[in-house]
Amino acid sequence: IRANPRNPVNYERRALIWLQGGQTEKLMADYDRAVELGSKNPAVYVNRAVQLATQGEFEKAVADYDMANRLGVNEAYLFVNRGVAQLAAGHAEKAVEDFTAAMQRGEKTASIYLNRAAAYQAANQEIKAIDDLAEAIRLEPKNPAVYHQRGMVWQSMENWDKAVADFDQAIQLDAKFIPAYSSRGFLWFQRKEPAKAIADFARVI
Repeated sequence: IRANPRNPVNYERRALIWLQGGQTEKLMADYDRAVELGSKNPAVYVNRAVQLATQGEFEKAVADYDMANRLGVNEAYLFVNRGVAQLAAGHAEKAVEDFTAAMQRGEKTASIYLNRAAAYQAANQEIKAIDDLAEAIRLEPKNPAVYHQRGMVWQSMENWDKAVADFDQAIQLDAKFIPAYSSRGFLWFQRKEPAKAIADFARVI
């Protein structure tokens, strides 16, 4: 770097050393400098985006994923990661587009359906969310988180019976799955059944 301080590759290489050592602040400083010097290495933007998302800088993370895409990264993982950042930044419809793009590139796990369902729900498209969660359940029928998420969608639609059934199923699969007790307790509270609500909230405390 001392010999050629204007070469972005030198900063990119040193950033990888910081990455391996967990030196986030130094890592980001080197990535920032590489970008300032006009780096065309898509890995720089992907890696910086991951760190930005971890720090809650979702809009900036999306911008870096955009640049990596323009530089030729077109794999499913980029669309998954950008979709997560889009959703966290409040861009639900764009998140749906990214998760769909990841699926079109072969990503067909329960996790991607869970993510897209969350985006659909945030975009007020609950029926599509239910459809995605049904597919996630088909892929991972023993995963209590899937039933819990679908229960929350039913709850948002005020379909209490189906919500309770999904919360019950989540608890049946994992009696220690606290989110299901919390959500079911709130549902009982909404339905003015305080005894049941108290019993569920007691499992959360």
